[in-house]
Amino acid sequence: MVLCGFGLLLRRSWVEALCTLAALMMLVVLGGGRTWLPNSGKVGLGEVLVVEMNIYMANERPDEVLAMLRTTGADVMVLVEPQWDVFRRFLDEDDGLQWLPHRIIRRKIEREASPMVVLSRWPIQRDDWFNPLAGVSCVVQRPEVDGGAFRLVGIHVPSPRGGSEWTRGNDVVRGMIESLRVHGDDGIPTMVVGDLNGGPGSYRDRMLRSELGVARGSRVMSLSGTFPSNLSILGVTIDDIWVDRGADVRSWERFVVPGIALLIFGLMCAMSLLRPHWAMVLIFTFLAYEQLITSFVTALARRSWIINVTAAGFAGIAVATSFLAGRQPFRGMKNINTALIFGLYLFCFFGATYSMMPEAARYFLKTGTPYIILMLVILPLLVCTTEQITKMCVPLLFVGCALICLILISPRTTIFGFRLFIDLSYTVGSSDSRGNPLALGELGGMMVIFASLMEQNSKNLLISALRAGSIVLGIAIAFLVAARGQLFFCAFFAVVCYPLAHEIKNAKQFFLRAFSLGALGMILLLVAKFFLAGSEATQRFSAEDLGEGFAGRVFFATSMLDAYGSNPANYLQGLGVGSFNAIVPHDGDGFIYPHNLVIEVLTHHGLIGFTLLSLIFLITAYHALQLLRAGLAGAVDRSAVAILLAMAGYTTMIAMKQGSFLIIPLPFYVFMIISKVYTRSVLDAQAYGYEDLYDNEYEEYADEYGDEDWEEYGQAEPA
Repeated sequence: MVLCGFGLLLRRSWVEALCTLAALMMLVVLGGGRTWLPNSGKVGLGEVLVVEMNIYMANERPDEVLAMLRTTGADVMVLVEPQWDVFRRFLDEDDGLQWLPHRIIRRKIEREASPMVVLSRWPIQRDDWFNPLAGVSCVVQRPEVDGGAFRLVGIHVPSPRGGSEWTRGNDVVRGMIESLRVHGDDGIPTMVVGDLNGGPGSYRDRMLRSELGVARGSRVMSLSGTFPSNLSILGVTIDDIWVDRGADVRSWERFVVPGIALLIFGLMCAMSLLRPHWAMVLIFTFLAYEQLITSFVTALARRSWIINVTAAGFAGIAVATSFLAGRQPFRGMKNINTALIFGLYLFCFFGATYSMMPEAARYFLKTGTPYIILMLVILPLLVCTTEQITKMCVPLLFVGCALICLILISPRTTIFGFRLFIDLSYTVGSSDSRGNPLALGELGGMMVIFASLMEQNSKNLLISALRAGSIVLGIAIAFLVAARGQLFFCAFFAVVCYPLAHEIKNAKQFFLRAFSLGALGMILLLVAKFFLAGSEATQRFSAEDLGEGFAGRVFFATSMLDAYGSNPANYLQGLGVGSFNAIVPHDGDGFIYPHNLVIEVLTHHGLIGFTLLSLIFLITAYHALQLLRAGLAGAVDRSAVAILLAMAGYTTMIAMKQGSFLIIPLPFYVFMIISKVYTRSVLDAQAYGYEDLYDNEYEEYADEYGDEDWEEYGQAEPA
């Protein structure tokens, strides 16, 4: 960066040079006294795990706070400003943190200092000479380690709400340092933990570094930070853990609040009012950010319909905006495939009346109706042309990358059964409440498809980096949640549809596309190998586990086919919604499903449902092939058509191995989009004077006119 700055000065680019030097100065200040290396690993044997938590005193959910504390497994814990209900529990020693029996409590000192609690696995002794206005100082004894004692100082410096408060806070830090110099010079290593109310490079931070000889534990190369807001700025934080320079900070993590997830949700809602394709992103990523938000916000976890209604409301406003702008969102919806899909779902609702297990039928319909409305009613209205699919690509990749990063650094993310989950137990109240990991895998696979097949018209390095990052993060999240089908099918359809997405006009483009396709395959292979080698999810990809999963699916299918075959009276209408739960034994209290779209439709909804499903598949295939012909001829955006085809194949194969189409309408929302775009293209073609966009007349004109002129049909001159 220094060389870059001098280079810009020599070129007399004063503005760029000053900006570069300012950025360099900022990095020096923010990085002062901190390591630039990433976390070197988890806490190992013989190492100490220290947790500091600054709790909002007005927090009205003490049970949620204590539940979070119980998951840390800390050796030493410092609580700054604990809320009153939590503080009373510590006074009564009824908090569920029994493995930290040794405690020091500082009560509130009028208006001068807030409460503070220090908890330890090992015996601790308070330093009586320490000024209680600054915090708490104590010596932690580790009997199993010879000479393993260390001094822990819990501090809470007053907030700088004015000049006098700032001066008083500086005096508190200065007095603390002087006390430690006089009384704490006994050769015991010192650790300072708490709220400094000053970021890296501040006067208070410099005093600790220069006069006390301690350094911040937080890394510069971190994805999290709390100063000056919830947005991450080089991992800057005002709460930290300072250690003697001889100590090795192995790992440093921060508890993440849902502010950024809510910010992304709000951004998508706001942008959907201005750009309809942002509303499409809002729906495509709904299942991922719904889990992330509800893992932190108790009110939304127990009333998840609020998020659904909010997303549907903003998407509905986007539809109304498109209608008022003259985009005719209902044009193309009147087609036979849409009628068949709605007919299938209406018949499913009828199937609840004769189900073998009515409570399961009620569960499936109640749970799935909000998603059906969102994805089958609102989403197709947002897609008018293939151009909107193209416009959606970059926002979708941006939001998807942000969500995956938040999921990976979230303290609510956990590993259970060799799979990554979003833990909902803190907010839902049930110890075994977890999010749907396969929904996260579907998001990752979708990002791989969009990033691989989207057409990038400009050589924008940021867009190229976003595409590459989307592929890596998409594969990463799919591996970590052990979504085996999502991984295979997204890679398969991305590679198969790649030649369809990108036009080849000459030999140069042929070799360029071939190289790009090879590079894509190599990236997929390398990322897969990397995550398979370093993830606990590797077990899910073993031959034994794959065989068990396949055997389980076969057992589900054969059990349902046997039950259906032994009930001739139900051949026509099927066994009814949710009847799988009355036939196949399973562990747990919840309701499950056959994990196969065709088996579920045939056995639950009989020959009527199976006939409807077969017609839907055939008509969708016809519409997709016609769109492909149009894309290859240049009449519509071929990359968008390739994305739709890949998504149709991807969601169809996913529906053949997991989930129930009554809860999440896979793959029917993609089918409806394909049929609407096809029908609208035919209507537009007829309006321009020829009856069929894809008939021989069209191909003859395509041969007669040049490729560049053909884009302006009706104004072309013979080639």
